[in-house]
Amino acid sequence: MSAPDETPPPSVPVTPNYGSSSGVPASSFVRNSTFNSGPNSRNMRRPETPRRLKNGIRLRRKEGIEGLSWPSDVWSKLLLDGVSVEVLTEALDYARAGQTASLQITAAGIEATVQGRVSRPYIVMITPEP
Repeated sequence: MSAPDETPPPSVPVTPNYGSSSGVPASSFVRNSTFNSGPNSRNMRRPETPRRLKNGIRLRRKEGIEGLSWPSDVWSKLLLDGVSVEVLTEALDYARAGQTASLQITAAGIEATVQGRVSRPYIVMITPEP
């Protein structure tokens, strides 16, 4: 069985609802196209360094994660397997600068709240692969 050929209904033009003869829409919201584009506006780009965090958890080791005791070495190799050198370097820089707001070690791995370049901190989870 085939469906009968139906023609779509003709399209009806939609006209905006203007509340007055001034041409302003009836809604209370009016987009201001010059917002954040005046002579005193700042360029909104990501800063090069992370935002400072007061009383953050700081890594006290200067040389990195080499030379740890054998249990710590095994644990760190298990968790950091497959992490690129660039990511590990930036993570160690953040840790030395005290950008970690909270740190929890659980049976599933490590969960931390880190303050980066954006205004709000983000959650990082490091879990070993099974």
